[in-house]
Amino acid sequence: MKSIKKKIFALSLSLILLGAIAIVPAQAGANAELSLSPSTKTVGIGETFSIDVLVNTNSQNVVAVGAYLTYDATKLQVIDIDTSKSILTMEAEKIFDSNAGKIKISRTKPTPGINTANGNVATINFKALSPASPTKVDFIIDGIGISGTDSDILLDDGKGTDILSSVKNGSYTITSADIVPPVCIINADPISGAAPLTVSFSTAGSTDPDGTITSNSWNFGDSSPATGGPNVKHTYTAAGTYTAVLSLTDNDGATSSCSEIIAVTAPTTGPATSALIIIGILAATIYFAYKKGWVPSGKATKE
Repeated sequence: MKSIKKKIFALSLSLILLGAIAIVPAQAGANAELSLSPSTKTVGIGETFSIDVLVNTNSQNVVAVGAYLTYDATKLQVIDIDTSKSILTMEAEKIFDSNAGKIKISRTKPTPGINTANGNVATINFKALSPASPTKVDFIIDGIGISGTDSDILLDDGKGTDILSSVKNGSYTITSADIVPPVCIINADPISGAAPLTVSFSTAGSTDPDGTITSNSWNFGDSSPATGGPNVKHTYTAAGTYTAVLSLTDNDGATSSCSEIIAVTAPTTGPATSALIIIGILAATIYFAYKKGWVPSGKATKE
């Protein structure tokens, strides 16, 4: 930063000697300010948000602004630095260190520079990583003028005078995002019948409102091993009432479950077997009547 500022000063001085710029003298007691907007905000984990770096030159012409900032890299992640709306037209430095949690932005504009009460220097796009109450984003300012290690606002006076006198830092609260569990829907067909009963199960219609379903598990309620998959079949071999349970897990680790009652009856007798049983009963009845001497009229006769 120090070498960059020296180059800016040298460029300005050269232009002065060539008579290409007019210098506006600094006003007595004048000062300039850097600020962050918004200065406070509450966001949820995983949410992205933007912070504008603003400059107030306090009615003076400024040719360069350096915004050096620190942030907690365990709480915030810099996505990018956007200078498309910057009031300063030339870029000298745009760096962020995700490990150290430091940002360096330096921009310039040839004389007469800028004169603004609320000019955009850059926009920093952050992502919230973990809970904080709150976490800070602070300007680095050491109060010793052009040091090459802190924020500065350079006056268009041919000397590169640093007129930064105050900063407004940011404080941001990060809350735990509400994790929504999966919506569980179980499909079974048929849900009743005689053993052995083969039932087709499906997870169709199950969704995760804030992500994706990553796994599922089926428990058929008859002591058989659990299994996975969106579409499965299972055969119940014994009569009984069973509770089939579908369990879902999403990408956030949230879980949900739903169930269906499966009613299995004892095996039924087939039509052919029933007919044979009926014929057997009729044959036995006729034989008994014959042996006893019964006749269709209901009167018995002796052999």
